[in-house]
Amino acid sequence: MPSYSEIVIEHSQRPRNFGTLENPDGSARVASSCGDWVQMMLQLDADARISSVRYLCYGCASALATSSLLSELATGMEASKALELDPEAVMAAMGGLPEEKTHCNSMSLSAFKQAVQDALSHRQAGPDA
Repeated sequence: MPSYSEIVIEHSQRPRNFGTLENPDGSARVASSCGDWVQMMLQLDADARISSVRYLCYGCASALATSSLLSELATGMEASKALELDPEAVMAAMGGLPEEKTHCNSMSLSAFKQAVQDALSHRQAGPDA
């Protein structure tokens, strides 16, 4: 049976920021080969800082916990700095995941980064794009 850190257990039992954003600045959905998926939505403030992150998730407790923790880590970050988050940093913040669950970390982080890139591309295109 896989062993989970207290942080993973906490975020899977009491997920933060679950839900949707109306009119997000950026969004992306990523699925894994096991059938799990995560959709990330975010808003940027005037300084291109992430002001809000929400997500929908269909999957195991590891996918939910990773998405929840990532939503907290990213809130308040400059969007350009958020793109520098790597799987190891998120994994360390979670206290690790069992080897067979590391794809959940990659899936959530990929959806998040794609949502950030989506938001930044809309910002660069201007308000009428």
